[in-house]
Amino acid sequence: MKEETKLNKIDYAILKTIEQHPNWNSEDILHGLVFSNEPIMHITSNGDAREKIATLTKGDIIGEIAKQALRVAAIGIQAGKLSGKQDCIKFLNIINQEKISGDKITEFLCDNPELLEELITSFSKIRYRDRQEVDLQKLDKYINSKIREYIYYLNDNQGILAKGKVRSLTVFEHKLNKSRTDIIKGVQLKKKSLNYSLGKDMFASINIGNARNYQQDSVLLLRHPKNRDFKMLMVADGVGGHLNGGEASRYATQKIMEWFESLSVNYYDDIDTLAQLLSRKLKQISEELSTFNDGRATTFVGAIIGNSQTVIASVGDSRAYIVKNNMLKQISRDDSLVQRYLDKGYIESKDDARFHISANQITQGLGVEDDFRTVKPHLYFLNNDDYDTVLLMSDGVSDCLSDTQIMKVSTKTPREKIARALVSKVLKTESHRQYTYKKNEFNNVIPAGHDNTTAAVLSKVLK
Repeated sequence: MKEETKLNKIDYAILKTIEQHPNWNSEDILHGLVFSNEPIMHITSNGDAREKIATLTKGDIIGEIAKQALRVAAIGIQAGKLSGKQDCIKFLNIINQEKISGDKITEFLCDNPELLEELITSFSKIRYRDRQEVDLQKLDKYINSKIREYIYYLNDNQGILAKGKVRSLTVFEHKLNKSRTDIIKGVQLKKKSLNYSLGKDMFASINIGNARNYQQDSVLLLRHPKNRDFKMLMVADGVGGHLNGGEASRYATQKIMEWFESLSVNYYDDIDTLAQLLSRKLKQISEELSTFNDGRATTFVGAIIGNSQTVIASVGDSRAYIVKNNMLKQISRDDSLVQRYLDKGYIESKDDARFHISANQITQGLGVEDDFRTVKPHLYFLNNDDYDTVLLMSDGVSDCLSDTQIMKVSTKTPREKIARALVSKVLKTESHRQYTYKKNEFNNVIPAGHDNTTAAVLSKVLK
């Protein structure tokens, strides 16, 4: 029997994993296998897939990615839809210019992760997403004088990076974080609907809504790279027009992501200092957004879960709630005109406030800076025992759903489905005002899904 190639083993393992987990994608799986050092959990129960991947090193996987990139760069005949061809040509030109010998290509790519990420994307799209449009047999056999020597060496790289052996087909959770990848690549601003999970306790859902033709919300789930119990989730709702609002929310979430992942793990036990650092970072982001001078701004609500305490920060009218013993409680306070009206008794009830014609007017946001106003983030502290679930949401949720409706969904739904259920409820719930006072200052109806709609959930796993 002909010996199975390394490439065959990779293809089999990836395809079997996707078959078992349809919501995952090959690019993130490969990214995890190549870049991570610490296995977190198995991603497939398929014994053959685990056995095949266990015979390979990380160097083997990178080598196969490099070989395909070289073939895509050099092939002069039509092999079908070859995604990322320009990145592959760039790769070939670089190793020619830098005079990288074939036996050093794998190590070279390890030292140049951005280039490797580009090649992973091309490899993944060609072999798995677009495989029905590609003649893989033709591509996998192609060779010419430009790449012959490189291919020869890459075929004989058994010893390279042997210490990086993949013992089983595993995921590396901080690398297979789809919300993180999508924020970095700007995917959320381009998609109508996305759902995320991170481990067994963090979930999010984002939808463009029924009335908008653009997305301005951003959502992110994170675990600290050095302590997976150190967690953060956040929602941002951009203001200031189509492009500016969306880019503002993405900018804020990505900057907070970079900040959180660079934190010392010592802050896991020092929530007070952490909160001050978070407040300072949000103020810095607000100042940075204001320098664009194009009106871009965003709300923000985020929760960081430490060892025994949680800190929540908010700016604008994106909200934080908690659930404890099936009871819902709003933690954050809206920075909004209607909140001021409520405080003064001008609006009679919290639920009626969402019908006011000025319900979308915020009184502060990240990026709203001038000589008279500077952002002052609100900070809220909780003991971790104070809640079973943390809910973060844009006003696309809290405008369309009353607290009673939010509580019903969040207490009657399995934890992994709460975020998605909230968004789904918004998209089909038309709200009607029950009050009769000051009719001219209120809308009678809030249409279902009238705005971008986002929810993020941390729900404790019961032991």
